Amino acid sequence: MTLEQSKMSAMFLGGAMPSMDAMETFIASLDEQLEQNANELEDCVTEIFRLTNKVPGMRSGFEEPTDMIHFMTQGNLMEKTSCYDPESEDITRLLRNLLHILEKNPGSENEVLQSLLELSEKEGVSLPIRSSITDHVTDSLASLNLVTDSGEQVNESLWEELTMKLRRYFIEKLHCDLRNDEIKSKITLQERLEYVQSLCALCPHEEIWSRYKSLRLKQLSNIFTQNFSHTQLEDNVTFSQIAEKFPDIAGAILVEIQTDFDLLISGVFKKTVQPFSAIHEIYLTNLTDELGTIVETVEDELAKINLSGPPGIPKSDSVEAPKGKFKFGYLRKGISNSLDSLLTKSGDSGGIESFLKKYLPGLCKIVSRMRDIEVQISHLKHTVSWDVTSSHVNAPSKANLKGVLKPRRDPSPMSTLSNNTSLNGSFDIPPPFGVTQHMMSDHSSLVRVVEKGRPEDTAKWDWREVFKPLIPQIAKAVESEIREVCGKAIDDLDLCLKDRLEPESIELCQDVIGGRLDFPKYTFKSAKNIVSSILKLLPLVKVGNLTPFHVVRSTYIDTVVLNLRNYSMKLSKLSGNVPSSHSLNTLYLSLCSAAYIRNHLYSIDSILASDDSSKKVFPLLYRQFCEQVDVLSQQIADYHVNALVTSIFHDAEGNYWSDTKEFYESERCNFTIQMWHLHMVRLRHDLWRFCPPKLSQNLFVSVLHDSLSHLSKRYIRCKPSYKRTTQFRVDITAILLCTSELLMSGCNSIGKYIDACTNETLFYGIHSICLSLLAAVAVVASPLDQIYKIFKKGFLRKKKRHHGDTIENSSPVTEWLHWIRPALFNSHEKVYDDIQTTTAVYLQVKLLAAQPEPNWVLTLQALLMKDFTLTILLAMQCLENSLELNSKPAQTRPKYTGCLKEDCPGSDCITGTLSDLQGGVFNSLLQLLAMCDDIPGGLSKAMLPVISRSDGWMIFDMKCVPGRSFPDQPHLVTPNWLRGLYDVMMPFINRLIKPAIEVLLVPPTVKKMPSITSLLEELPCGCVLEEDKKKPKQDDMRDLITDALHLLVQTFANEVQSLRTAICVLFKTIQNTLPEKRVKSPHDCAGLQVLASCFRYCMLDQAYIETLLDTDLPQDIKESVVMLAESTYHVLTSEVLRGSRSSHGTPRNIPSVASSFLRHNKQWVTEQVQTITDFLNQEGFDDQEMGVFTGAPEDFIHQTLSMQANHILSQAKGRMYLQHIHNVIIGNVDWLQKQLDIQPLLPVHEPPQDVEFSFNPTLGVNEFNPVEAFNQIGTSKFDHLSIDGFTWDWHRLLQSDLGLSEINFKSLLYHRHELQDGAYLEENEKRPVEVLRAKFDNEPADLV
Repeated sequence: MTLEQSKMSAMFLGGAMPSMDAMETFIASLDEQLEQNANELEDCVTEIFRLTNKVPGMRSGFEEPTDMIHFMTQGNLMEKTSCYDPESEDITRLLRNLLHILEKNPGSENEVLQSLLELSEKEGVSLPIRSSITDHVTDSLASLNLVTDSGEQVNESLWEELTMKLRRYFIEKLHCDLRNDEIKSKITLQERLEYVQSLCALCPHEEIWSRYKSLRLKQLSNIFTQNFSHTQLEDNVTFSQIAEKFPDIAGAILVEIQTDFDLLISGVFKKTVQPFSAIHEIYLTNLTDELGTIVETVEDELAKINLSGPPGIPKSDSVEAPKGKFKFGYLRKGISNSLDSLLTKSGDSGGIESFLKKYLPGLCKIVSRMRDIEVQISHLKHTVSWDVTSSHVNAPSKANLKGVLKPRRDPSPMSTLSNNTSLNGSFDIPPPFGVTQHMMSDHSSLVRVVEKGRPEDTAKWDWREVFKPLIPQIAKAVESEIREVCGKAIDDLDLCLKDRLEPESIELCQDVIGGRLDFPKYTFKSAKNIVSSILKLLPLVKVGNLTPFHVVRSTYIDTVVLNLRNYSMKLSKLSGNVPSSHSLNTLYLSLCSAAYIRNHLYSIDSILASDDSSKKVFPLLYRQFCEQVDVLSQQIADYHVNALVTSIFHDAEGNYWSDTKEFYESERCNFTIQMWHLHMVRLRHDLWRFCPPKLSQNLFVSVLHDSLSHLSKRYIRCKPSYKRTTQFRVDITAILLCTSELLMSGCNSIGKYIDACTNETLFYGIHSICLSLLAAVAVVASPLDQIYKIFKKGFLRKKKRHHGDTIENSSPVTEWLHWIRPALFNSHEKVYDDIQTTTAVYLQVKLLAAQPEPNWVLTLQALLMKDFTLTILLAMQCLENSLELNSKPAQTRPKYTGCLKEDCPGSDCITGTLSDLQGGVFNSLLQLLAMCDDIPGGLSKAMLPVISRSDGWMIFDMKCVPGRSFPDQPHLVTPNWLRGLYDVMMPFINRLIKPAIEVLLVPPTVKKMPSITSLLEELPCGCVLEEDKKKPKQDDMRDLITDALHLLVQTFANEVQSLRTAICVLFKTIQNTLPEKRVKSPHDCAGLQVLASCFRYCMLDQAYIETLLDTDLPQDIKESVVMLAESTYHVLTSEVLRGSRSSHGTPRNIPSVASSFLRHNKQWVTEQVQTITDFLNQEGFDDQEMGVFTGAPEDFIHQTLSMQANHILSQAKGRMYLQHIHNVIIGNVDWLQKQLDIQPLLPVHEPPQDVEFSFNPTLGVNEFNPVEAFNQIGTSKFDHLSIDGFTWDWHRLLQSDLGLSEINFKSLLYHRHELQDGAYLEENEKRPVEVLRAKFDNEPADLV
């Protein structure tokens, strides 16, 4: 990979799109390099003209380089100026010195080969290439009278000995995999590629490929044998053991296939081998042979069972599967295509179905992993749009083809050389110097048959055909398995129906709940068993779109449809018995079970649908369960509405509106209202506990709408007496207060709460009902003098006067929220942009806390809205608690295996990952903000107040080294907020420092090998050696540190563009702020100071380094890492690059390694640092001072945040950070309400209690407490005195738009006790009543 490719891959690392500025910078650098290359080519051509003109006999006057080179080749001028043939004694001395180096420096073979190739490249010395395969052919062609030179024979034997040692070394390196106990290879792909390239530089590709293929076959054999113990191999492996280990075997094979694919696609073997043909030959064919032998033995065993008796009549009461014996012989022996005695009968035999049911899980595992291998092979084929190693690229034209299969003989001595590459595969090795024909193999002189055509087109992996003899039996076993599980589930439901028992239920894992398909939290155990059985057999069906598994697929589909329809009928019958014989929880769980099966049917449909067709497998069955979910949902809603209407809403005393006595002396509201609120709270608790989250919200809103509709009809039509008017006012006030809290639980966006649209039927209806109740209390319960003053001139005059004060395009349907919560809502504020900052943040947090499942979109919106107010508030709270900012020490815990609930993903379960969270709230907050690539300003908004509050600006000063004491700051250490920032950059830092530290782990013995050029005074041909301008190394460890430092700085400059945009914006914002703080940063780049200190901080942590490298470091290596850490920091931040001292005139304490490195590489380091600072200080990272999504529509905000949330969830630990911050917000709603100075729903007469901030809140559905719920409205106490004392601004309320027509107003007006017939009136009431009666005639047809 070139430098430009590495930079490009670094920019797109993590899947994020780089910024336009980064792309422009990269493209500009490419243009600069292209221009530089063009200038170098022009200089090279000029130099060629100059040199060739000096050659004797060369005429001048050439205008084109091609004419000049053609004249040189035709005139044999190059041969006249070529070197003389080397003396054999010089070659002998060189080869002996090389052999001596290998003897004295074991393990230096790679360095010897590198030196040889370097000598060949720089000095023009060619290496002899020899093929051991064709020695007998070339020897037979030699003349019997040929006289050979003894010196040449000695050189030939020495070269053979040298190449033998080198080949043995590299082959031994490749063989190290065979000695490992683990399946996974210990050598990396890069090392493997280097070893193979080294071998190809010494031997022909055909020979190396033959050896490599043999090696991979042995490795494949080891993959099988290493998965079983020695005892199992001696006692023969059973089928169950094979099936249990087959996923591991297939996984290891996939790793090896990917490794060989990457190796072959690199073109290391050139035209010798086709990648997919080689993979098919090495892995797929042999794997199919092993699999076919196993299937054949199973087929033989079935034949024995058939001969022993009818399948349905076993010879004994219990049928057991035979204990088959399997032994892997083919791969270990390498000479046979079948296995011997894989399965032997032992014990009694049963029917075919019983036998296959025992082996069906194992067959599913094997088929599933074979399918995975097939998918991976198909994926590899799609990743390459062209074949870089195919022979048809440079194929001759059709006119030159004389046949498909023809012998080919090419006498050209250069033909063989085109098949050999150097170590890097970029150039061909020139013909050798001073060698005889014995030392050179001419492969082109051999008779070779070339077959035209692409092997990829002919090699087809038909592994499915192996199972063809077992397909009928497998289909029967699949049908029997599904029928048995579904039958047992239906029998369980029948038993519950008969005995009136509650079916057993199970809880699902938190990771499964909700989501796009809306999974429930509980389900019947019988439904879970059915789904588990269907999913377990799915691997056999996924491969069934092709023969011969299509029979299994058809059987599977028909059986599932038949049995699930029967189960659906039982669910309907069970839910129909609620509440007569079963509890309400049974109805909830029936809904959950139907939704659980529905979701899995959708998933199975998506999996089994063919790629070229959108046809579903279970369309009718899926529709049936969708309809059943709708029916059960409606049944639940109807049940609760009927219970409210027929039971709770009946209160003879509370609804006796014409009574002349006060209700409970006006000390409380109607019991109906409080019980209705209690019922709705209990309904919300049960729905949130059992049902799918989105479906539970819809159900809750539906019941709330219908119950409010019944209440509104009652209170709008009632005509309270004088004594009951107070109760009328208090009841409606309590209804509106309760609804303002309950409605929040049904909304998934703030728009449905404060600005409902007409297309949102339920929410718009609830707001309309509440507005009607508000109008009723305003007209019926307001003081007479107020309504007389406003309406004495008529309804239209009031309407016209008020119309001038209204706001155009306002939504009056939600105006009731302003009157019931005047401190929280304004009549004309319908979007967050118009709402006060503290109020908007509180509403968002309140909405988030009311959701039945974690809502990632609302969580992100809460953090980003209103200029990151909530983010800054949480960050500042973490700053005040210094203990929370400190990273928690790693604790030794047993390996987490999951929450042990159904469908748990195991160690990836979010419950376990949260318990192992190390960084705390502040770290999770920074990690989350750094992942928001589309909103990069959040990290800087959160960090700058923290830095200012902690007075940490001096950290960015050029003379400050975090963690080290200075005379003017004796106690300066790395602050906690800086450690949190280090954690955010840790993936980038790890990627850079790990290769640098690995340089220090190179054995010193290899580095002490003397250079080949130091052994020669001149070349064997007599030419003078090129002077080595490199300074000889003195100290090995010091040189290693220098090499590591060079690698780290170079990698840093190359990959700085892969830094997250949010981090770069933070660095630029800090740098822009430093002049105001009178702080001077190194190279005027605060980001460089932070990154350099992060390198130093990480490398000084020895425990961290050992964890990163996964090894224990010796003491000398630890000291070297410390020196590397200090040197890296000073090299990157030193002002010596600018030719100056520190800002205070005193030289900085620079380590000797860094000082020497800067002295010898000053220009290079200056260029690298300039590259880094130019990128970090570019204008594109300036934080724009504007709100996020200011003025944007709600739908646009939701879609954008949904994409951002999906991006975060797709990243490593992204969900963990989101879940952690979500839990912190939800667990501190009361604390946030106090911090934002939000008044409670009802006044509190008791002194307020202090609310502590919880850094590790525990969330979950608590047990329902009816007494506590009865006495609360939201988080406030259900205080009847506070409700009775609720202050209404009657004058403004009556002048507002209550959504009443004149007829509706007249109807409500005559519900007042003063306007009722026979009402007793005081003297001061008679005049207003007469005027109102005159203005609003009492026409019975208009009144309701």
